[in-house]
Amino acid sequence: MKQKNRSQDTSDKNYKEALTIVKYLDGAGYTSMLAGGCVRDRLLKKDPKDFDVATTAKPLTVLEILKQKNIHTVPTGIAHGTVTAVMPHGPVEITTLRRDVETFGRKAKVSFDDASFREDASRRDFTINALYEDLSGNIHDFFGGIEDIQNLRLRFVGDAKSRIREDYLRILRFFRFWARLDFEPDQDAIDAIKREAAGLKNISQERITSELRHILGVEDPSETIKAMIETGVWQIVLPEATVDMRFIKKILKSTRELTHPELRFLSRIALTHVVPKSKAQTTQHFKSLVNLRLSIQETKAVNALGMMFFKVPPADADRASILDFLDATERATGPFASYLNFAHVVLSGNHDEIEAITQNALDHIKATEENFGSLRRTPLPVTGHDLQKVLGMSPGPECGALLETLKKSFRNGEWQSRDEILARLKK
Repeated sequence: MKQKNRSQDTSDKNYKEALTIVKYLDGAGYTSMLAGGCVRDRLLKKDPKDFDVATTAKPLTVLEILKQKNIHTVPTGIAHGTVTAVMPHGPVEITTLRRDVETFGRKAKVSFDDASFREDASRRDFTINALYEDLSGNIHDFFGGIEDIQNLRLRFVGDAKSRIREDYLRILRFFRFWARLDFEPDQDAIDAIKREAAGLKNISQERITSELRHILGVEDPSETIKAMIETGVWQIVLPEATVDMRFIKKILKSTRELTHPELRFLSRIALTHVVPKSKAQTTQHFKSLVNLRLSIQETKAVNALGMMFFKVPPADADRASILDFLDATERATGPFASYLNFAHVVLSGNHDEIEAITQNALDHIKATEENFGSLRRTPLPVTGHDLQKVLGMSPGPECGALLETLKKSFRNGEWQSRDEILARLKK
């Protein structure tokens, strides 16, 4: 019998808990169904990350019904009809059916009066997200979402221009779902995005960066990024980044093996903002990354990684110099990257763009890390106390400088053991 993994088991339990919410609300005389992404993902045979319920019950009524069932709730977005039920295996968001009274390009004024499931579906972004599942497992599809899933097609609900003008962030959400699902994009959607792209200038940078994390975090978003450039979206959300698709494809290919989406995102952000001409130009471009609202640690990592272009050891550098370079890179970038996770990517993606950096340098650095990288994590067998005892040195700069010299010779293989170097020092 095939065993479920832990995430799938948790997802199944979360699904049952969401259905329990539906059961309680239906039992109180209202109509409720699972809604949106959780229905879509289950049809795609994927484990939903979260579960949402749509209901005819008003928000305060939902709170009262669940309180009677001893379910803890949080009024997370009660003005927009959303409360969250805190369940053992994950939260469940419950939102009252609503219709837009007035839209402002991001937030909307909504009404809960007499809204139907079809009206609720009509205000959602994509057909594949406008799906509902009732307590009996029946799927309610008002805009052809099931057919689009079967045909691997990504479409806006109804008129693409209208959906975008309701919320311009939907432009980036379109590219995010395209990159994640690899669906065929609807041409009407692409045309509408090209016409409406300027509306993204009214969206907060935090929301834009959140979507970029998803887009640049997938394994291969090359077709998505190409379309972002062709529609002008890329230039709006990343004005300092390169638009050279040949260069971008190199970056994507060389970072594909990075396993963590966050690391892919940071590496790709850094690489697309490198100008392979001068240190001054690259520094100026990296200053623009402040506008992305990255964390202090992320900004530090991206800046340090990008500047490695101008610090790469030459092809004939000795082993110790290369290992020291790797140490410095790892210290500068914190937990987000090590040399193998980034500096090699920089070189393999761009070595023909910068005359000073050659494939020979890349091969030499990579081979050094592979063959001798363990030395970077091996403590120096000799301490300052040993030098004081054997040579009679006093603590201070001279002692520290000698330790650095010994570290270099140790990493270059000039000695291996503590006893060996102490014997040589005594002579």
